[in-house]
Amino acid sequence: MRVTINQPLPFAPSYLINRMLQSDLCINLGTAQFVRGQHNRYKIMSHGAVQELVIPVKHYGTQKVELMKAEIDYSHNWVRKHLRSIQQAYSKTPFFEEIFTELQQHFGKQHETIGLFSTYFLSQVYNIINVEWNVKQDQSLGLPVLHDPSAWMLSLANMALADEYYCGQWAIDHYLRVEDFKKDGINVLGQNWYPDTVKAEISVLDALFKHGKVALALLNTY
Repeated sequence: MRVTINQPLPFAPSYLINRMLQSDLCINLGTAQFVRGQHNRYKIMSHGAVQELVIPVKHYGTQKVELMKAEIDYSHNWVRKHLRSIQQAYSKTPFFEEIFTELQQHFGKQHETIGLFSTYFLSQVYNIINVEWNVKQDQSLGLPVLHDPSAWMLSLANMALADEYYCGQWAIDHYLRVEDFKKDGINVLGQNWYPDTVKAEISVLDALFKHGKVALALLNTY
């Protein structure tokens, strides 16, 4: 059982979708602490340049709040601006009408929190590329949040009966104690799917607008 554990991000980048598609089970870390500037931004490609879009939230950077409780601020007219930016970037792509309609519906739901906004869109992506939903919320596993991130990931992986834990190479290099996973019979795999670093960090929207359902073939490869 290959398990990956990811924090929900709005319009997740392609590398994260790739990691999820390459795993048997994805654990959505909704209880992770919201970080302003990290969890409320996404990137698109607009006329050959990277454009970063920010979703406003009601919380100050010093406030500690879980992703599933980090409230989106709809008092600003940001939805219209985001849709206009996306339209300007992708209006000439082959699958614009289909994907843009999905986006308008997604924005129209006015999800209360960043965590809900991000998780619901992931389910839309799975529907579009016709892949079975393999995501569980970490809250459903009934485990406490641990301050030690390596111990927390190991606890979740064990609860999910993982024999492989698939994560970003950054985690291995910076905080994950791989030897602890090995002691519990879990092999740690580092993601090295970066055919183009810039494109890998761009929202999966880019692949969907340009390739539609065929995007699966691109996102599901190493």
